[in-house]
Amino acid sequence: MIYFLTDKKIPNYKDSTIPYTYNSDTRNLELLETCYPFWILHNAGIKDIKLITNYNIPSAGDTVIFYNSSSNNIKLNEQYKNIQIVTDTPLIEGCDGYVCYDPSIICRDVKHRWFHVMYPMPIDLKRCTPRWPPKIISCISPKSITLDSNIKKSKYRIVTDSWSNGGDEDIMFHIRQQITYIPSKGLKSRMRFPSHKTPNRLYQSWYCNVPGIFSSSTSMDWIRKSDLDFLEANSLDELNECVNRLMNDKGLYNSMIENCRTRQDENTHEEIALQWQLVFDTV
Repeated sequence: MIYFLTDKKIPNYKDSTIPYTYNSDTRNLELLETCYPFWILHNAGIKDIKLITNYNIPSAGDTVIFYNSSSNNIKLNEQYKNIQIVTDTPLIEGCDGYVCYDPSIICRDVKHRWFHVMYPMPIDLKRCTPRWPPKIISCISPKSITLDSNIKKSKYRIVTDSWSNGGDEDIMFHIRQQITYIPSKGLKSRMRFPSHKTPNRLYQSWYCNVPGIFSSSTSMDWIRKSDLDFLEANSLDELNECVNRLMNDKGLYNSMIENCRTRQDENTHEEIALQWQLVFDTV
């Protein structure tokens, strides 16, 4: 039996999407780490899986998928096959496997047994029909926590109370605040090596068919195939330069839209279910 451990059960997204939409309580995001993939697998017809809130329920030999949330304090039961979903919370040594959202980690950290699984995209994303010249230049950044401070003062639209887009975007962007690794904090620092950021803003750009401008990451670089996948900017000046390029180059703008349409279905529930099944078959 395979168990997905959560602090609190949330309903199947087919029955209610409310828990899968933006909530200012960060614990809601933590619940999605195991509940969202569980329901994706359940809806895909995967058998012998169960959502639980008590780590003591499984029996010896069972597999337990867990996320090291801010509220739990797991002491590993070595009779289980423990698999930790690792984002920006501390990695717990001694697990049988670790799930990452950044595929580059598999090559960058050979000490641990990593599996790459895509992070599901927001439940209510909307496909767009962007037009040139672009007018609506938008950034989705809940609470603006990770957004570069200079970008917050820019003239562009910044959505701070949603994980999803409005459906009217012509350009999507996000310029992440530069974070310095602090060696003295080691693995316990929040943004320790390896970074576990997802490439989902890029997947969202493709899904929505909207050209994207982003500060790159190892996860984005891993899935990047051409210059049309996204334009790269790491400051407000560089963002303005990229926006001007798209405003003045219709050919580039339309080519990026066509590229989005080519790659729009790379992050799907079906593909995520296949990735999780590979984890189960391997462990």
